[in-house]
Amino acid sequence: MGMENGDGNPTLETLYPVVRLYSADPRPIFYPEVDFHDSVRENLRFLLETCTEKEAKALIPIMRAILDALRAKDGDNL
Repeated sequence: MGMENGDGNPTLETLYPVVRLYSADPRPIFYPEVDFHDSVRENLRFLLETCTEKEAKALIPIMRAILDALRAKDGDNL
């Protein structure tokens, strides 16, 4: 039996390459009690992860400006 069958307790040394190989989200492995299946955030993450470096750099100030405007509108500006 092996970790692919849900058996055993793999070391980080074993787990790390597997997570990287499959581009898996490691958070549920280390925080199983947290629900990471928020479809809105997953969709946003997917869009960001498919950006080129140039696109991501261009989006940062735009996202900050939008968040600032939304938070100010909602009275939640930090």
